[in-house]
Amino acid sequence: MKLKKTFSSAALLPLVLSACGAPGGDEPPIMPLDNLEQPALVSDISQTCITPDPSGFESLETAAGGELDEWSEAINALPASATRTDLQNRLLTRLRSPYSAFATPAEAQSFLRSFRTPLPLRLPFTSNAPYLAGTEVKLGHGWRYNGGGIHRGLDISRFNTPADKDPSFDVLAIADGKVIGIYFDGPPGGGGNTVVLEHTGANGKKLYSFYMHLRNGRAHDVAAVKAITCPAGDDGCARYKSMATNYPNHPSWGSDTDTLSVSLGQWVTQGQKIAKSGNTMTAGSLEADGKPASNHANNHLHVYIGAPTPTDPKIAVEVDPYGVYEKVSTGCYDGFQDTYYPRLWMPHSPDFHGVTWATFTELPEYYSGMSYRPKTLSYYEQDGVLRVAGSYQYSTDMQWGVQAGLDSAGFDTQVDLWRQSGYVPRETRIRINSAGQARYSTLFGKLRTNEQVRFEHRLTQASLDSLYKTYVVDAGWRVEDFFPYREGGVQYYAVLFSNFDTNTRWLLYGLSKAQALSELAALPGQGMHVDNIVADPTYSPPRFAFTANDASGCVPHVYVDGAMSLYQSIYENEADQGYRLQKLQVYNNGASFTALFDRVGTCP
Repeated sequence: MKLKKTFSSAALLPLVLSACGAPGGDEPPIMPLDNLEQPALVSDISQTCITPDPSGFESLETAAGGELDEWSEAINALPASATRTDLQNRLLTRLRSPYSAFATPAEAQSFLRSFRTPLPLRLPFTSNAPYLAGTEVKLGHGWRYNGGGIHRGLDISRFNTPADKDPSFDVLAIADGKVIGIYFDGPPGGGGNTVVLEHTGANGKKLYSFYMHLRNGRAHDVAAVKAITCPAGDDGCARYKSMATNYPNHPSWGSDTDTLSVSLGQWVTQGQKIAKSGNTMTAGSLEADGKPASNHANNHLHVYIGAPTPTDPKIAVEVDPYGVYEKVSTGCYDGFQDTYYPRLWMPHSPDFHGVTWATFTELPEYYSGMSYRPKTLSYYEQDGVLRVAGSYQYSTDMQWGVQAGLDSAGFDTQVDLWRQSGYVPRETRIRINSAGQARYSTLFGKLRTNEQVRFEHRLTQASLDSLYKTYVVDAGWRVEDFFPYREGGVQYYAVLFSNFDTNTRWLLYGLSKAQALSELAALPGQGMHVDNIVADPTYSPPRFAFTANDASGCVPHVYVDGAMSLYQSIYENEADQGYRLQKLQVYNNGASFTALFDRVGTCP
């Protein structure tokens, strides 16, 4: 039996609109994502950034002109143990440049152009949280050194640091993964303290990240440098050994507490601190006796990213996460530049809030490239800035689309266009702008096999009642998505009816917070669970609506009208319990949220 309960108050409450912009100002521009000018992958490399260096196809090696064998050397140098055997037999044993890993430049280009990360990658540092005002951590050199030489990695440094201040910064894991290598890399590779992480995507594919020149405690690093054997004629290496001998207490070594924060075999999470940046095997501008020219002594982080080849998982190809490769100018690394190869850094976390509209639209193809699709999205205004919150999650079904910020007529047009291709609005959300106008956003999904649907918006109460009786009460369909809102003082609804399953479904709406909490608390005793919840903030206080079904084994966690200041800690607590964000709505000028989490694999 399908039930519908409607709660109404004795008197209508005044319409409350979210603030947008300065008093009397216009709303920030918002358009369908398809209509926004975005950076893109182009088919002609000459159209991207600047003219490519013609030597790029032949010389993508290290600055020394050889393959990076230090990882293989580091494995062989380990004691004969299970760890060494595991690394030799199970993991990569050599990291190669693209043009040495493949037989022809065309094969290398094809691999690089089609490569996508198997899981989200974040930057290995935090640029906007300097320890000293006016300093900034950012990219110094990319795949090519700024002077044009081959670099095949990323150098991250703290800029504008006063001479008497430590330029070191926390080095962060680019993704969840396992620590599979910790070693001191001396000549000829010269990586110094190095940490290697193995990352595994939801599809089982691997990715490797290498973090070099790290600190591992002053005494340890000084001893390690003293113990290296410098190649004949290598004056820079000899001066570096002299620095360790003559200036063991120089500030650039850091302190004995600046040790690695991880251990071999440890599992780390994205953004977790690995170490502090350092100058092991890279200290520069040294006098003959080893004295550095400054306290900085070339402190930086060097990062490599390796992707297994399609034919041999033990051989990893080094890839540029900025998708630049043959370019020389560091201006090519700007996030809004078109590229010939895909960018691998994500513009924001897959689960996110407070992201500006500009950032949200910066690289939408990033997520689809690694088989992540939007699970839920919420658009809201906060102090005059349009922001987005939501979740992208791994999916084998990549037939989806996003449209945002449409007026009613534009929304009708888009719904009709998508319907012609077999897509329907799976999650529709409406916000009211500062002019009192409804703005529609939706996630489109492909029709399921043998599925029939009916989607409508701007439904009046009478129309909703009629359609509910036709499709739910009489035909046995279900309400898959529902959103109530008021425009110009008139109550409307957006609803998606579907015949996809026959589970018992409840729809409740017009609830106060107290009523919503009471009804939700009673669901388990009735063999039901909530599968969608939304707020109608055009009322003050907001009213709430939710749908529920009788799927067994599902125990979702729901938050009604929570304070956004607590959202991050709530999210982290849910994640620690193995719950994933399924529905999120942010409103009230970014101050409030309503959300639904469930345990992965237990709820439909």
